This record gives sequence, C-alpha cells and structure tokens, in this order.
Amino acid sequence: MLFRKMLRVVLLGFLLAVGGTFAYFIVGTSSHYLDAGKISFTDSDADLNIDKMHVVQNTKGVREWELWADSAKVYRQKGLTILKNLKLRFYPKEGEPAHVIAQEGTMQNESRNIRISGNVTILASNGVSMKTDSLYFRSKEKRIDTDSRVLMEGSRFRLVGTGLQGRTDLGNYKLKEKVSATIYGASEGFLKPERGDTPIRAN
Repeated sequence: MLFRKMLRVVLLGFLLAVGGTFAYFIVGTSSHYLDAGKISFTDSDADLNIDKMHVVQNTKGVREWELWADSAKVYRQKGLTILKNLKLRFYPKEGEPAHVIAQEGTMQNESRNIRISGNVTILASNGVSMKTDSLYFRSKEKRIDTDSRVLMEGSRFRLVGTGLQGRTDLGNYKLKEKVSATIYGASEGFLKPERGDTPIRAN
C-alpha cells in the first residue's frame, strides 16, 4: 500500500512537470501555434521530444514566419529548443515569402530567436540564393544577420562577402563588407570582377 501511494505521488509529480513543460512551450504566448507529429518524454535528456514540429508566428492575425523541423528537443530550465533539419519561411509585408533551410538550430523558447547553422541557404523571393555557415534570426525585430562568409548568387551575378543583414518583414538583404562581385553578360560570358566595401542589396 505504501509503495502504491509513493508511486502515485511520483507519477503525479512527473505528469505535472510534463504538463508544465508542454504548456510553457506551446501556449507561452498566444501568437504562436504549434503542431507535432509525435511527442514523447523518455529516452532523452530533454524535457520534451517532438518529431515533425511545425511552429507558426502570427501577430494580430498576420502570419510573420513558419518553422518546420524533423525533430526538436525542448529544455525547460535552459529555455532552449534544439532543432534538427529545419526550414523557415518568412512572410514580408509585400511580395512572396523567403525560405531558409539548415541542418540544425537552437531556438530560445521565450523570445523565439533562432541561431541557425550547418549548410545554411536563404532563398529570396526574387530567386537570389545566399549560402553561409551560420545565421541568427531575431523574431521580434524581424531581422537576420551573420558575420560569416556569404555567397550570394543570382541568374546574372555572383557575390562573395563577409557578413549579411536582412529584414524579413521587408524582404531585403545586404552584404556587409569585403564584397567581391562577378557580373555575367548575355554573350561575352562575364564582365570583369569588382571589389568594394559597399553593401549590395538583394530585393
């Protein structure tokens, strides 16, 4: 009898802890919606394991961004969620959405800021692609930036620079410095490379 009472207390405590983690992550703010293919609480050091996670950020009924991840590990005390094989979609005020794909990321549970790394590729709405090693997305400010080397390519140009800044609500991006450009011509192959520190925009 004593053993059963102890077991009930332990199970109740576990369920309360799980419920707190679950509620903290999903309904911590009403502007987020979360969908998951499978949720588990065992076989991991995380408080919560989520397969096929999908998060939507809305503000006043307007969709700002979406996140998909093959898997996510939620750590309540650390305030972090570890993401694997993720995709982000940003919705600007005008024009088509932009996409970011990467191998992994770390999201802060409260702010929803995300540090992205591993073969990061940004696909802008105008067809321009940008590749880098890491990227930081600030959800509230609607900004992305990196200090890493960036390769930006379009149908008629190829740019290499150090650092990138972008506004996800406006859909524009610019290289920070040390920009080297190759501009391709219609018949002659390409024009001479140009170098400079002037930011080059992709919008």
